[in-house]
Amino acid sequence: MYKIGEGRDRITFTSGKVVSSKKDVVIKISKNNGYNQNEEEIELYKMLKKDIPKKIDKYVAPILEYDNRYKWIIQQQSKQGSPPGASKQVIEKLENIGWTCSDIRPDNVGMIKNEPVLIDLGIGLRKCKI
Repeated sequence: MYKIGEGRDRITFTSGKVVSSKKDVVIKISKNNGYNQNEEEIELYKMLKKDIPKKIDKYVAPILEYDNRYKWIIQQQSKQGSPPGASKQVIEKLENIGWTCSDIRPDNVGMIKNEPVLIDLGIGLRKCKI
């Protein structure tokens, strides 16, 4: 496992064989007892999956497994360093399905199969009110 990022509430690692037999995943582990960010991300993912079940992979990096107490998340790994305009593409894609996010920035966008996807669900992601 290799540390690839750290924020206020959690640390992100590449998976390695310690976490999963799959090579293309990351694990997001909550620091201390602060499960808020993982909980929010899991609950938002479940809402998106319910809303757009067969197309969710086109919009966000899939959450493959998670701890029911929100201690960790295993998510499909994306290629970091999205090209210019990728954040705007993700915003437009989400708006086209009735979702919006006020916190999409290059650090929150990755590439999977040459498509930009949101990799950090959370602040500002919500279903648009109609």
